[in-house]
Amino acid sequence: MRIAIHQPNYLPWCGYFYKMAQVDLFVILDDCSFTKSGVTHRVRIRTPHGISWLTVPVGKREVPISVLSPDPSQDWGIRHWNIIKNSYSNSTFWSEVAPWLKLLLKSRWQRLVDLNLKGIGEVAGLLGISTPLLRTSALPKELRCTLGSGSLRNLKICQYLGATTYVSGQGARDYNEEQAFAAAGISLEYISFDHPVYPQAGEGFVPGLSVLDLLVNCGPQSKRILFSSTSKQIETEEV
Repeated sequence: MRIAIHQPNYLPWCGYFYKMAQVDLFVILDDCSFTKSGVTHRVRIRTPHGISWLTVPVGKREVPISVLSPDPSQDWGIRHWNIIKNSYSNSTFWSEVAPWLKLLLKSRWQRLVDLNLKGIGEVAGLLGISTPLLRTSALPKELRCTLGSGSLRNLKICQYLGATTYVSGQGARDYNEEQAFAAAGISLEYISFDHPVYPQAGEGFVPGLSVLDLLVNCGPQSKRILFSSTSKQIETEEV
């Protein structure tokens, strides 16, 4: 079984969903500590005035992502909806995204992770990705207490779930303990995502935006565009 492990990001970029489609189980790391510099609560979009960050206000608390709450005193969802609508409502396939996105952003969410997973699920459905998700906060408490952090945490999760291959991003090369994975009989696979270029509003192409940008501009062709590039590379460390 091929497994990837990732935090539950807010309306993530295209590479998030490419990685999800490459595995048999996508583990949502939602019991690790929230970091303000991460992207579990923010994402970039292209507006008529340039690139803009949309940020869900959650404060500066160092708490597990699973218990992190959006600030109920701020109308951030309506603000995000209005910015996205003003930026993309003239896009060709806006009508295919607007209904579920409006409901997502105008609902009141008690937990950031629930908001993020609902958005991830909607996008995965549009892209034809059926990979099941498993939250680490749903793992047995006695296991979670022994996981630790970093590469060894990921290894223990893979062992518990019976993984034969752990699919990792290139950015983890510096901290993955490759010998530990090999000793456990688990192949470590590094995946590279070569961002596809597709029609965007405005001059030039800007990579790394929310997947919403792909969906509103390409509609039914989004899946083909995301998965048809021939320049994506996979490198494997054999056990």
